[in-house]
Amino acid sequence: MSVFNRGFKTEEAVEVTLNHSLRYELLGSNNQDVKLSTNKICAPRIGPSDEITVLLLVESGTFKQEDIVLCLSKDTKGVVVAKPELVPPTGQQRIGLVGAVVLVPALLYAASLGIDYAFELLNPGAKAAIARAEKKEEQELHGWKVPWFEIDKPGLYSDFKAGSITAVVGSPTKKGDVVTVPVSVSNATQRVLRYNLEVNSAGSSKRFKSFESYVPDVIVTPGGKEQRSVNIVIPQSGGSAAERTAFISLQLTDLSGNSLNLQSQLLVQQ
Repeated sequence: MSVFNRGFKTEEAVEVTLNHSLRYELLGSNNQDVKLSTNKICAPRIGPSDEITVLLLVESGTFKQEDIVLCLSKDTKGVVVAKPELVPPTGQQRIGLVGAVVLVPALLYAASLGIDYAFELLNPGAKAAIARAEKKEEQELHGWKVPWFEIDKPGLYSDFKAGSITAVVGSPTKKGDVVTVPVSVSNATQRVLRYNLEVNSAGSSKRFKSFESYVPDVIVTPGGKEQRSVNIVIPQSGGSAAERTAFISLQLTDLSGNSLNLQSQLLVQQ
């Protein structure tokens, strides 16, 4: 779960209230000041255009978007969205968009003076915007989807990109309509890693309880490799592509609280 500040000022006394009927454990965060109090995530402040990300273990039920009851700061009420791409742009980005519309005629007029010079002079944030767009192309990495907000983080993303940390989805095995999906994580860094693995399919909820699709707290020591498997339900014959797809979520953390969330899909053949 990530909490974004898209305004121009620091938001103070940030609280995210969760469904009180579930149980929560804070596994990690990119901000050491974040605390969990029963069903409330509390952060003293979030700076302009900044964000905090937390990794939660949820028990006693399946966590859904509607289980995020309220997001408040000292002065602002937050909005809950389901996908990172639905997060609104920062205040600086909004100004950049308005500025770009206003400056287009001026840029055309200045073409004879040198387009590059005029563009950089009138829109100094253009290069940074292009760099961010290029980074979004890196979301597909080693067969995994990496959320865009993970790319700017130091540590685990850099190690994963360089191949010092690898995550491999192995070949599934079948027994009737039960398919076993193995996932292994190798650690060639000097840090101790912990990962949580979740594998689901469209038909799994009818056969397995939610905790049976989740493998928590697997420790991978430096130079080590750990593999875990999860059973899902896939139709023995027929079925749509959606029914035959395994949805895989891998959450990596280290002892310093750095985290990396990876998503993958596997189409299981008949």
